Amino acid sequence: MRFVREANAMGQPVETGMLVKQSELLQAVESSPAKQHELNELTKSGLFKSSAKNSSAKIDQILGKLKDKGYLVAQDTSGALYRATGLWSYLYDVLDFIRAHEHLESDDDDNEQPELF
Repeated sequence: MRFVREANAMGQPVETGMLVKQSELLQAVESSPAKQHELNELTKSGLFKSSAKNSSAKIDQILGKLKDKGYLVAQDTSGALYRATGLWSYLYDVLDFIRAHEHLESDDDDNEQPELF
């Protein structure tokens, strides 16, 4: 999310209906060593793990995974232009909920746990 926000000209987070351009992401990576490092870290493990050597292939793989998961819909046949789906709104709602409730205290926090035996 942060990667796309920092790469687009307006600095906006990904929102439903927003166009995501592969060329803008690639340009941002090629013009910034910090962005290159961030892309490399993003593709080291997890969902976006990639063995691709160049930035363009890594970005294509990330966009493809987001498309496969339903976060993006291809707007052309070349895979260079995508539109963000409503799943981004849902993701932000979930993150807001977690942020708001992560400091909940359990009723047991004030009491010592009794011995089991």
